[in-house]
Amino acid sequence: MSGSDKLCLLVCSNLYTEFSCALEAEGIDNVELTHYPSNCDQPHLTQASLQQLLDRHPECTHHRILGSRCLAHLSAEQGNDSPQLHMLEQCFYPFIDPEQVNHWLAMDYLLMTPGWLNSWRDQVTAWGVTEESAPAFFRGHAKNCYCSIPLPTKIAQHS
Repeated sequence: MSGSDKLCLLVCSNLYTEFSCALEAEGIDNVELTHYPSNCDQPHLTQASLQQLLDRHPECTHHRILGSRCLAHLSAEQGNDSPQLHMLEQCFYPFIDPEQVNHWLAMDYLLMTPGWLNSWRDQVTAWGVTEESAPAFFRGHAKNCYCSIPLPTKIAQHS
């Protein structure tokens, strides 16, 4: 990129805080960070909703979209002149050693970023979990609720 180019980096809203802090810590100022709604297990990001997000940042000359399975639907729709998708096997990999993440997931731990924890009520509500159904829901998704790990991304003070 040349000096006048500006990169627009789109990340999941669950990871926005982490990426924002990383860019700030590195002193990177030619990146416009924005986010798309977290859709881990919900309807995936569509080409139309992606275009709406991109249209909000006409100052950007390059677009990179980071995500995981929430972007799976987009990968088939991308053309040569489209924004570049960077598909991650796990959304946690940019922040935590992939071997450690894989170990925790293999143990059925429920991993959460501080960004996810910022809006946990909204996240759980979007899953259709009520106060009454929460214990059974979390037992079904992790061996037990005590195995939930808020990932130590060193940015909690910014949350």
